[in-house]
Amino acid sequence: MAESGGVAERAELSEDNRLHLPTGTDVWYSFQLYVPTDFPVVDRRLVLGQWKQACGDCAAGSQPGHRQPLPEQGSSRSPSRRPTKRVVLFEEKADIRGRWNQLVYHLKLTPTPDGFLQAWLNGRQVVDHKGPLGYPDDLDSVYFKIGLYRDTLPFPMTIMLGRFRRGAARAEVDPSVTP
Repeated sequence: MAESGGVAERAELSEDNRLHLPTGTDVWYSFQLYVPTDFPVVDRRLVLGQWKQACGDCAAGSQPGHRQPLPEQGSSRSPSRRPTKRVVLFEEKADIRGRWNQLVYHLKLTPTPDGFLQAWLNGRQVVDHKGPLGYPDDLDSVYFKIGLYRDTLPFPMTIMLGRFRRGAARAEVDPSVTP
């Protein structure tokens, strides 16, 4: 269901509260993504998914530990947000519209230096980031949200998601890996 508040619109699914993980958990995720060929490419905020820590002081407005935006002006960006800066970890130049794409993530969301994020797009590793992800003053609870999160726009957007998986090892989530 889409929510509209003038500033942002959301149509997203979130992991149930009982499935939240402790901060610093080594975890794998994968899902398939289909972006239709007529999906509008606009220069606006548009996010596909995000890993979040439950906020300690929600008024502080902590950003997600990691966000996965959709194509913006023909490229996919994978920035990591920290309290002081935004880091672009990956930018895809190829158009991902009109076909199913397999995304695989391996991460440890923690504000300590042993945090990391690795990502694969259609079997090709595109991110290998090491360093803090998350906030020391937020709660010890990490979860994933998936779906479109965007600035208000006068037209609809549609994506399709399939085969969402979460596991402790790559073989549990990545269909290209034989256990």
